[in-house]
Amino acid sequence: MKPKILALSHLFPNAKKPVFGIFVYYRLRAIQKYCDVRVIAPIKRYPFSRKVVSKNSDAWPNAQDTNHLITFYPGFTVIPRIFKWFDSISYWRAIRPIVKKLLNEKFDFNIIDVHWSYPDILAAYILAKQRNCPFIVTIRGKKALYAGRFSIRRWLLNSLLKKANAIIALSSELKSMLKEIGIPDEKIHVILNGIDTSVFRHIDRAEARKALNIPEKGVFIISVGSLIKGKGHHELIKIMPELIRKHNATLYIIGSAGPAGNYEAPLKELARKTAPEKIHFIEEITHQQLCYWYNAADLFCLATKSEGCPNVVLESLACGTPVVVTDVGAVKDFIIDGENGFVSPDSDQMESKIDAALLNVRWNRNNIANGMKEKNWDSCARKVLSVYDSVLK
Repeated sequence: MKPKILALSHLFPNAKKPVFGIFVYYRLRAIQKYCDVRVIAPIKRYPFSRKVVSKNSDAWPNAQDTNHLITFYPGFTVIPRIFKWFDSISYWRAIRPIVKKLLNEKFDFNIIDVHWSYPDILAAYILAKQRNCPFIVTIRGKKALYAGRFSIRRWLLNSLLKKANAIIALSSELKSMLKEIGIPDEKIHVILNGIDTSVFRHIDRAEARKALNIPEKGVFIISVGSLIKGKGHHELIKIMPELIRKHNATLYIIGSAGPAGNYEAPLKELARKTAPEKIHFIEEITHQQLCYWYNAADLFCLATKSEGCPNVVLESLACGTPVVVTDVGAVKDFIIDGENGFVSPDSDQMESKIDAALLNVRWNRNNIANGMKEKNWDSCARKVLSVYDSVLK
């Protein structure tokens, strides 16, 4: 009999934000092949500010069945910036009627799978105690641990993480951080995100450039990510004058503002002052179009400040495009300097690493792409299944 999994994640795609937490959706869709999965994806609602509600909240859709992944979207109340301990209580109250409905329909889940830390984890802990079943938590980045000054939220999170039956970390770095707060080594499993290798694949660069209607000749660098300060797009813009002088490079920044913020205006103003004819912004696009952009580029760069396992880097490599990325999250787990790219210790050294990458004429794009073929979502799902097995035993 297939295990029955109840997944909890407020980080999940919905009608208004179709790519919000898309990596959570992909993993659960892959797991659905082996398990019976139901998803509760609560959506934040802001009770006091019409401005906040109009810009950042979503409609609460009814249960949806997308690719056989049944998902429920209750709303839960949050108060921005203050009373963050209240979020977990509001979250728990929001999901209770759905849990009751699922149990009445004989969906007797035997694992609770949490895909963001807080506020989701308190609800998972309460349900696990009530149902006498295990719960696991995935830590997707440093932000999920709320490191920094003491708060009730951080204290509660650390306490509940110690009670989880297993924790999945998206990088060795995150595993080390979890051990520092007292999580036993044997509870932590490092599992990277997967890639949709049916979409992100190596194709001829000339064909990709023709499809995008960009010049066949020229040095093109791309960076993909939300237009927020933390992604470091401004760091790439700052070094463009030297890259133009040395390589006549052109930079394409692909992304748009998202739930985490909006740094679009400062980025475009900086680009205008730096090299407007050589820096271009592309709005959010489909995955199929993104595949062409990766293949068209000579190099993919990401000067981000913090990540767990950045999917955009995996996608670029799956397309055979070498990468230069700051030393964050899991990047050292799959980037081998000189073989498929370079890891830069920080954004200050990005220019020298990009220079080295563009001078390296030995990149074997077929080999880079082939090295990622086994890192698909099905492979990721089977590793998660082994964690399910361990906690059920």
